[in-house]
Amino acid sequence: MWYPNAECTFGEVKDTSHVQLESLFLFASALGYEEVYSPEGELICYKNPSTRRQGREKLTVTKMIELHNKLPGQALRLIQDGQKLGFKDFLSARYQDPKSGVKMRGEDLLVYVFAGQAKIVNKVHATFSNKTRIFKFHNHKVEFMTKRDFERYSGFMGVANL
Repeated sequence: MWYPNAECTFGEVKDTSHVQLESLFLFASALGYEEVYSPEGELICYKNPSTRRQGREKLTVTKMIELHNKLPGQALRLIQDGQKLGFKDFLSARYQDPKSGVKMRGEDLLVYVFAGQAKIVNKVHATFSNKTRIFKFHNHKVEFMTKRDFERYSGFMGVANL
């Protein structure tokens, strides 16, 4: 689903950290999560009050990065496997991804696929330290989801300080 021809291939290495973070924030927002910051302005976690009863009110930044990178693809594979059911049965059925073991309802799968449409880049190449509250980017080469994303966000990239 991503736009592989819009790979970030420039003469010098570009700093794509802002684009990767924007993709993460848009994805989290599409799932209903918002960033929670410390009084010093440091990102702490993601919070979604509407999921409090399911025990998923707060997610770590690391978990959100993992969801950004894997969840929409997992959901799409499971939807393709569940196409034999009628729509009503599909929504209430439970599915398990054979690769990760993650269990999801059909209704959740649709939410995850739609949230995936909010992403700018296919993968966020970063880790987050809960201790220092700093992102560390391992790779600045990104694959934009669409040609439109490439055209819109490629101007936000600067030269990386590696």
